[in-house]
Amino acid sequence: MLQGSKLGHHGKAFTKKALTKKGALDCDRAVSTVSVGTVLALAHGAGWLPRSQSTTANSDEASTDWAAEEHPEASPVLALALQPPDKRAAALEDIATARPSDEQPRARYLRAVDLIEQGSGGQALPLLENLEQDYPLLAPQVLVKRGQALNASGQSDAARQTWQAAVDTHGDSVAAGEALYQLGLQDPQYWDQLLATLPAHPRAVEVAYNRLVNAPDRPDAKAMGLILARHGIKHPELLAQLDLLVERYGAQLTPEDWQDVGFAYWERQIYGAAGKAYSQAPATPTNRYRAARGTQIAENRTVAIARYEQLITEFPEAPETAEGMLKLANLVDDATALALLDQRSPASLTAPEKPSRSRPAF
Repeated sequence: MLQGSKLGHHGKAFTKKALTKKGALDCDRAVSTVSVGTVLALAHGAGWLPRSQSTTANSDEASTDWAAEEHPEASPVLALALQPPDKRAAALEDIATARPSDEQPRARYLRAVDLIEQGSGGQALPLLENLEQDYPLLAPQVLVKRGQALNASGQSDAARQTWQAAVDTHGDSVAAGEALYQLGLQDPQYWDQLLATLPAHPRAVEVAYNRLVNAPDRPDAKAMGLILARHGIKHPELLAQLDLLVERYGAQLTPEDWQDVGFAYWERQIYGAAGKAYSQAPATPTNRYRAARGTQIAENRTVAIARYEQLITEFPEAPETAEGMLKLANLVDDATALALLDQRSPASLTAPEKPSRSRPAF
Protein backbone atom coordinates (compact mmCIF):
# COMPACT_ATOMS: atom_id res chain seq x y z
CA MET A 1 0.00 0.00 0.00
CA LEU A 2 1.33 3.43 -0.89
CA GLN A 3 1.15 5.57 2.14
CA GLY A 4 1.92 9.25 2.53
CA SER A 5 4.66 10.31 4.83
CA LYS A 6 3.82 12.33 7.89
CA LEU A 7 7.37 13.30 8.68
CA GLY A 8 8.39 16.83 9.38
CA HIS A 9 8.12 19.53 12.00
CA HIS A 10 7.20 17.81 15.27
CA GLY A 11 6.38 14.70 13.23
CA LYS A 12 3.12 16.20 11.98
CA ALA A 13 3.65 17.89 8.69
CA PHE A 14 2.64 16.46 5.45
CA THR A 15 5.72 15.65 3.28
CA LYS A 16 7.08 18.74 1.57
CA LYS A 17 10.06 17.48 -0.39
CA ALA A 18 11.05 13.93 -1.15
CA LEU A 19 12.63 11.63 -3.69
CA THR A 20 14.87 14.28 -5.14
CA LYS A 21 18.53 14.96 -5.60
CA LYS A 22 18.05 18.45 -6.97
CA GLY A 23 15.46 20.06 -4.71
CA ALA A 24 11.95 21.20 -5.44
CA LEU A 25 10.47 20.68 -8.86
CA ASP A 26 11.07 23.49 -11.30
CA CYS A 27 7.57 24.06 -12.63
CA ASP A 28 8.89 25.26 -15.97
CA ARG A 29 10.29 21.77 -16.52
CA ALA A 30 7.07 19.99 -15.58
CA VAL A 31 5.87 19.23 -19.07
CA SER A 32 3.07 16.97 -17.90
CA THR A 33 -0.21 17.99 -16.33
CA VAL A 34 -0.38 14.71 -14.45
CA SER A 35 0.45 15.14 -10.78
CA VAL A 36 4.02 14.46 -9.79
CA GLY A 37 2.54 12.10 -7.22
CA THR A 38 1.33 9.89 -10.05
CA VAL A 39 4.82 9.72 -11.54
CA LEU A 40 6.34 8.90 -8.18
CA ALA A 41 3.70 6.27 -7.53
CA LEU A 42 4.63 4.62 -10.80
CA ALA A 43 8.31 4.75 -9.85
CA HIS A 44 7.47 3.23 -6.48
CA GLY A 45 5.57 0.43 -8.17
CA ALA A 46 8.59 -0.24 -10.37
CA GLY A 47 10.64 -0.81 -7.21
CA TRP A 48 13.06 2.03 -7.89
CA LEU A 49 12.59 4.03 -4.72
CA PRO A 50 14.70 3.45 -1.62
CA ARG A 51 12.75 2.17 1.35
CA SER A 52 13.26 5.39 3.29
CA GLN A 53 11.74 7.40 0.45
CA SER A 54 9.08 5.13 -1.01
CA THR A 55 6.35 6.17 1.42
CA THR A 56 6.36 9.67 -0.03
CA ALA A 57 5.35 8.58 -3.49
CA ASN A 58 2.23 10.74 -3.38
CA SER A 59 4.06 14.04 -2.92
CA ASP A 60 3.22 16.73 -5.48
CA GLU A 61 6.30 18.79 -4.54
CA ALA A 62 9.12 16.46 -5.44
CA SER A 63 11.46 16.20 -8.39
CA THR A 64 11.07 13.28 -10.77
CA ASP A 65 13.78 13.75 -13.35
CA TRP A 66 16.33 11.86 -11.23
CA ALA A 67 14.39 8.61 -11.78
CA ALA A 68 14.61 8.92 -15.52
CA GLU A 69 18.29 9.82 -15.25
CA GLU A 70 19.16 6.81 -13.10
CA HIS A 71 16.87 4.40 -14.98
CA PRO A 72 16.93 5.77 -18.53
CA GLU A 73 15.41 2.71 -20.22
CA ALA A 74 13.91 0.79 -17.30
CA SER A 75 10.31 1.95 -17.73
CA PRO A 76 8.82 3.31 -20.94
CA VAL A 77 5.76 4.41 -18.97
CA LEU A 78 7.76 6.54 -16.58
CA ALA A 79 9.50 8.16 -19.53
CA LEU A 80 6.08 8.85 -21.06
CA ALA A 81 4.87 10.34 -17.79
CA LEU A 82 7.36 13.16 -18.30
CA GLN A 83 5.76 14.07 -21.64
CA PRO A 84 2.58 16.09 -22.25
CA PRO A 85 -0.63 13.99 -22.30
CA ASP A 86 -1.33 14.62 -25.98
CA LYS A 87 2.11 13.33 -26.98
CA ARG A 88 1.97 10.18 -24.88
CA ALA A 89 -1.64 9.15 -25.51
CA ALA A 90 -1.01 6.82 -28.46
CA ALA A 91 1.99 5.15 -26.88
CA LEU A 92 0.12 4.58 -23.62
CA GLU A 93 -2.80 3.07 -25.50
CA ASP A 94 -0.45 0.67 -27.25
CA ILE A 95 1.12 -0.50 -24.00
CA ALA A 96 -2.22 -0.62 -22.17
CA THR A 97 -3.80 -2.87 -24.80
CA ALA A 98 -0.77 -5.08 -25.43
CA ARG A 99 -0.18 -8.46 -23.84
CA PRO A 100 0.20 -8.42 -20.05
CA SER A 101 3.50 -7.10 -18.76
CA ASP A 102 4.85 -5.09 -15.84
CA GLU A 103 4.35 -1.95 -17.89
CA GLN A 104 0.74 -2.61 -18.85
CA PRO A 105 -0.92 -1.70 -15.51
CA ARG A 106 1.25 1.38 -15.25
CA ALA A 107 0.18 2.47 -18.71
CA ARG A 108 -3.48 1.79 -17.89
CA TYR A 109 -3.28 3.91 -14.77
CA LEU A 110 -1.48 6.84 -16.39
CA ARG A 111 -3.77 6.83 -19.41
CA ALA A 112 -6.82 6.72 -17.13
CA VAL A 113 -5.52 9.70 -15.14
CA ASP A 114 -5.07 11.66 -18.37
CA LEU A 115 -8.59 10.88 -19.54
CA ILE A 116 -10.11 11.88 -16.21
CA GLU A 117 -8.24 15.18 -16.21
CA GLN A 118 -9.40 15.80 -19.78
CA GLY A 119 -13.05 15.31 -18.78
CA SER A 120 -13.43 11.86 -20.34
CA GLY A 121 -13.94 9.84 -17.20
CA GLY A 122 -16.21 7.33 -18.91
CA GLN A 123 -13.40 6.29 -21.24
CA ALA A 124 -11.14 5.76 -18.24
CA LEU A 125 -13.39 3.17 -16.58
CA PRO A 126 -12.32 0.15 -18.71
CA LEU A 127 -8.68 0.97 -18.03
CA LEU A 128 -9.30 1.03 -14.28
CA GLU A 129 -11.36 -2.15 -14.12
CA ASN A 130 -9.72 -4.60 -11.66
CA LEU A 131 -6.55 -2.53 -11.85
CA GLU A 132 -6.17 -2.59 -8.06
CA GLN A 133 -5.77 -6.37 -8.34
CA ASP A 134 -3.30 -6.16 -11.21
CA TYR A 135 -1.35 -3.37 -9.53
CA PRO A 136 -1.92 -3.66 -5.76
CA LEU A 137 0.72 -1.07 -4.91
CA LEU A 138 -1.56 1.55 -6.48
CA ALA A 139 -4.80 0.13 -5.10
CA PRO A 140 -5.75 3.25 -3.07
CA GLN A 141 -5.08 5.57 -5.99
CA VAL A 142 -6.94 3.29 -8.40
CA LEU A 143 -10.05 3.35 -6.22
CA VAL A 144 -9.96 7.13 -5.96
CA LYS A 145 -9.53 7.55 -9.71
CA ARG A 146 -12.27 5.03 -10.42
CA GLY A 147 -14.58 7.05 -8.19
CA GLN A 148 -13.72 10.19 -10.12
CA ALA A 149 -14.34 8.42 -13.42
CA LEU A 150 -17.68 7.06 -12.23
CA ASN A 151 -18.75 10.46 -10.97
CA ALA A 152 -17.76 12.11 -14.25
CA SER A 153 -19.84 9.58 -16.16
CA GLY A 154 -22.94 10.27 -14.06
CA GLN A 155 -22.72 7.26 -11.75
CA SER A 156 -22.62 9.22 -8.51
CA ASP A 157 -23.86 6.40 -6.24
CA ALA A 158 -21.23 4.01 -7.56
CA ALA A 159 -18.62 6.74 -7.18
CA ARG A 160 -19.47 7.22 -3.51
CA GLN A 161 -19.35 3.48 -2.90
CA THR A 162 -15.92 3.33 -4.51
CA TRP A 163 -14.56 6.22 -2.44
CA GLN A 164 -15.99 4.61 0.67
CA ALA A 165 -14.17 1.40 -0.23
CA ALA A 166 -10.93 3.36 -0.52
CA VAL A 167 -11.44 4.78 2.97
CA ASP A 168 -12.47 1.44 4.46
CA THR A 169 -9.59 -0.56 3.02
CA HIS A 170 -6.82 2.06 2.81
CA GLY A 171 -7.75 4.59 5.47
CA ASP A 172 -4.15 5.35 6.41
CA SER A 173 -3.06 6.20 2.87
CA VAL A 174 -2.78 9.65 1.37
CA ALA A 175 -5.27 8.61 -1.30
CA ALA A 176 -7.89 8.15 1.41
CA GLY A 177 -7.67 11.88 2.03
CA GLU A 178 -8.89 12.59 -1.48
CA ALA A 179 -11.64 9.99 -1.08
CA LEU A 180 -12.79 11.60 2.18
CA TYR A 181 -12.79 15.00 0.53
CA GLN A 182 -14.94 13.79 -2.36
CA LEU A 183 -17.36 12.09 0.03
CA GLY A 184 -17.51 15.26 2.10
CA LEU A 185 -18.91 17.20 -0.84
CA GLN A 186 -22.15 15.34 -0.13
CA ASP A 187 -21.79 14.73 3.61
CA PRO A 188 -19.60 17.16 5.60
CA GLN A 189 -19.10 14.55 8.31
CA TYR A 190 -16.49 13.00 6.03
CA TRP A 191 -14.60 16.29 6.15
CA ASP A 192 -14.64 16.04 9.93
CA GLN A 193 -13.08 12.60 9.55
CA LEU A 194 -10.48 13.98 7.14
CA LEU A 195 -9.51 16.73 9.57
CA ALA A 196 -9.29 14.27 12.46
CA THR A 197 -7.34 11.50 10.74
CA LEU A 198 -5.27 13.26 8.05
CA PRO A 199 -4.92 16.90 9.16
CA ALA A 200 -1.73 17.35 7.16
CA HIS A 201 -3.39 16.37 3.88
CA PRO A 202 -3.69 19.28 1.43
CA ARG A 203 -7.42 18.65 1.23
CA ALA A 204 -7.68 18.96 5.02
CA VAL A 205 -5.91 22.31 4.86
CA GLU A 206 -8.35 23.36 2.12
CA VAL A 207 -11.34 22.33 4.22
CA ALA A 208 -10.01 24.10 7.31
CA TYR A 209 -9.43 27.31 5.39
CA ASN A 210 -12.85 27.27 3.72
CA ARG A 211 -14.55 26.69 7.06
CA LEU A 212 -12.75 29.67 8.55
CA VAL A 213 -13.70 31.89 5.61
CA ASN A 214 -17.34 30.81 5.58
CA ALA A 215 -17.83 30.92 9.36
CA PRO A 216 -14.97 32.74 11.09
CA ASP A 217 -16.69 32.55 14.49
CA ARG A 218 -17.39 28.83 14.39
CA PRO A 219 -16.71 26.96 17.67
CA ASP A 220 -13.75 25.10 16.21
CA ALA A 221 -12.16 28.16 14.59
CA LYS A 222 -9.06 27.87 16.77
CA ALA A 223 -8.57 24.23 15.75
CA MET A 224 -9.01 25.14 12.08
CA GLY A 225 -6.48 27.94 12.41
CA LEU A 226 -3.96 25.61 14.01
CA ILE A 227 -4.32 23.16 11.13
CA LEU A 228 -3.35 25.97 8.78
CA ALA A 229 -0.48 27.00 11.04
CA ARG A 230 0.91 23.48 11.22
CA HIS A 231 0.27 22.20 7.73
CA GLY A 232 -0.54 25.15 5.47
CA ILE A 233 2.88 26.82 5.35
CA LYS A 234 2.52 27.56 1.63
CA HIS A 235 -1.16 28.51 1.69
CA PRO A 236 -1.59 31.95 0.09
CA GLU A 237 -3.82 33.18 2.94
CA LEU A 238 -1.76 31.70 5.76
CA LEU A 239 -0.48 34.98 7.17
CA ALA A 240 -3.92 36.55 7.41
CA GLN A 241 -5.23 33.48 9.21
CA LEU A 242 -2.23 33.38 11.54
CA ASP A 243 -2.85 36.99 12.51
CA LEU A 244 -6.51 36.21 13.24
CA LEU A 245 -5.56 33.12 15.23
CA VAL A 246 -3.18 35.12 17.42
CA GLU A 247 -5.56 38.06 17.79
CA ARG A 248 -8.62 36.00 18.71
CA TYR A 249 -7.21 32.97 20.48
CA GLY A 250 -3.74 33.98 21.66
CA ALA A 251 -4.74 33.66 25.31
CA GLN A 252 -5.90 30.08 24.69
CA LEU A 253 -2.84 28.82 22.83
CA THR A 254 -0.54 26.32 24.54
CA PRO A 255 3.26 26.62 24.41
CA GLU A 256 3.25 23.88 21.77
CA ASP A 257 0.69 25.85 19.75
CA TRP A 258 2.90 28.93 19.96
CA GLN A 259 5.83 26.89 18.69
CA ASP A 260 3.82 25.92 15.60
CA VAL A 261 2.66 29.49 15.08
CA GLY A 262 6.22 30.72 15.45
CA PHE A 263 7.48 28.17 12.96
CA ALA A 264 4.85 29.24 10.41
CA TYR A 265 5.72 32.93 10.77
CA TRP A 266 9.45 32.12 10.61
CA GLU A 267 9.09 30.08 7.43
CA ARG A 268 7.18 32.96 5.84
CA GLN A 269 9.92 35.35 7.01
CA ILE A 270 7.68 37.41 9.29
CA TYR A 271 10.37 37.45 11.93
CA GLY A 272 8.92 39.96 14.36
CA ALA A 273 5.73 37.95 14.79
CA ALA A 274 7.79 34.77 14.88
CA GLY A 275 9.89 36.16 17.72
CA LYS A 276 6.80 36.99 19.77
CA ALA A 277 5.39 33.52 19.19
CA TYR A 278 8.64 31.72 20.00
CA SER A 279 8.94 33.69 23.25
CA GLN A 280 5.85 31.82 24.44
CA ALA A 281 6.92 28.41 23.11
CA PRO A 282 8.53 25.62 25.16
CA ALA A 283 12.01 26.42 26.42
CA THR A 284 14.41 24.90 23.89
CA PRO A 285 17.63 26.35 22.45
CA THR A 286 16.07 26.83 19.02
CA ASN A 287 12.93 28.46 20.38
CA ARG A 288 14.89 30.81 22.63
CA TYR A 289 17.26 31.72 19.81
CA ARG A 290 14.46 32.44 17.37
CA ALA A 291 12.57 34.49 19.95
CA ALA A 292 15.65 36.70 20.28
CA ARG A 293 16.68 36.77 16.64
CA GLY A 294 13.17 37.49 15.38
CA THR A 295 12.90 40.38 17.80
CA GLN A 296 16.30 41.68 16.72
CA ILE A 297 15.29 41.63 13.06
CA ALA A 298 12.15 43.53 14.03
CA GLU A 299 14.51 46.16 15.48
CA ASN A 300 13.36 45.86 19.07
CA ARG A 301 16.85 46.10 20.55
CA THR A 302 16.02 46.12 24.23
CA VAL A 303 13.77 43.06 24.12
CA ALA A 304 16.19 41.23 21.81
CA ILE A 305 19.04 41.73 24.29
CA ALA A 306 16.89 40.37 27.12
CA ARG A 307 15.96 37.32 25.08
CA TYR A 308 19.53 36.58 24.06
CA GLU A 309 20.50 36.79 27.73
CA GLN A 310 17.71 34.36 28.55
CA LEU A 311 19.08 31.95 25.94
CA ILE A 312 22.58 32.21 27.41
CA THR A 313 21.33 31.67 30.96
CA GLU A 314 19.08 28.70 30.22
CA PHE A 315 21.21 26.91 27.61
CA PRO A 316 24.83 27.96 28.10
CA GLU A 317 26.31 25.04 26.16
CA ALA A 318 23.89 24.85 23.23
CA PRO A 319 25.17 25.57 19.70
CA GLU A 320 22.34 28.09 19.30
CA THR A 321 23.76 29.96 22.28
CA ALA A 322 27.09 30.45 20.54
CA GLU A 323 25.31 31.98 17.58
CA GLY A 324 23.17 34.03 19.95
CA MET A 325 26.28 35.45 21.60
CA LEU A 326 27.60 36.58 18.23
CA LYS A 327 24.29 38.29 17.46
CA LEU A 328 24.11 39.83 20.94
CA ALA A 329 27.63 41.21 20.55
CA ASN A 330 26.29 43.41 17.75
CA LEU A 331 23.70 44.93 20.07
CA VAL A 332 25.87 45.96 23.01
CA ASP A 333 28.89 48.21 23.53
CA ASP A 334 32.38 46.99 22.68
CA ALA A 335 33.44 46.26 26.24
CA THR A 336 30.35 44.21 26.93
CA ALA A 337 30.73 42.39 23.62
CA LEU A 338 34.35 41.44 24.37
CA ALA A 339 33.44 40.19 27.83
CA LEU A 340 30.59 38.21 26.35
CA LEU A 341 32.70 36.56 23.66
CA ASP A 342 35.42 35.73 26.17
CA GLN A 343 32.94 33.37 27.83
CA ARG A 344 33.23 30.99 24.88
CA SER A 345 36.30 29.66 23.07
CA PRO A 346 36.61 30.70 19.40
CA ALA A 347 36.02 27.11 18.29
CA SER A 348 32.65 27.04 20.05
CA LEU A 349 31.37 30.18 18.37
CA THR A 350 29.91 28.41 15.38
CA ALA A 351 26.46 28.51 13.89
CA PRO A 352 23.88 26.05 15.25
CA GLU A 353 22.92 23.00 13.32
CA LYS A 354 20.07 23.41 10.88
CA PRO A 355 16.76 22.92 12.71
CA SER A 356 14.39 20.29 11.38
CA ARG A 357 12.28 21.40 8.43
CA SER A 358 13.75 24.85 8.31
CA ARG A 359 16.36 26.99 6.68
CA PRO A 360 19.43 27.59 8.90
CA ALA A 361 19.07 30.05 11.73
CA PHE A 362 20.75 33.32 10.87
